[in-house]
Amino acid sequence: MPPIDQLFPSKYLRTGDLEGREVTVTIDRVVLEPAGKLQQPKPVVYFAGKKKGLILNRTNAQRIGEIAGSTNTDDWRGTAIRLYVTHVAFQGKPTPAIRIAKGEKG
Repeated sequence: MPPIDQLFPSKYLRTGDLEGREVTVTIDRVVLEPAGKLQQPKPVVYFAGKKKGLILNRTNAQRIGEIAGSTNTDDWRGTAIRLYVTHVAFQGKPTPAIRIAKGEKG
């Protein structure tokens, strides 16, 4: 039987998609899209050559801004970032989450 993430596919990147690997990607664009249960506009970052985007939370958006040297999302195109999974506290419980570090172009 395949993993749960494969049984319930998503158009957005999830922790299971990384399969425990760290992945370096290059930002292509950031767009606002209706997402989540309430379908509220959320910023989604898309990567060159990849189908799935990552819905940004404040932590990841601020981290990309630091790496790119700009809080203007239009300036992020071409920025290399590394995606990895770590555990964060969510409602008092450790929960896997995608986080961002500086990537190397290559």
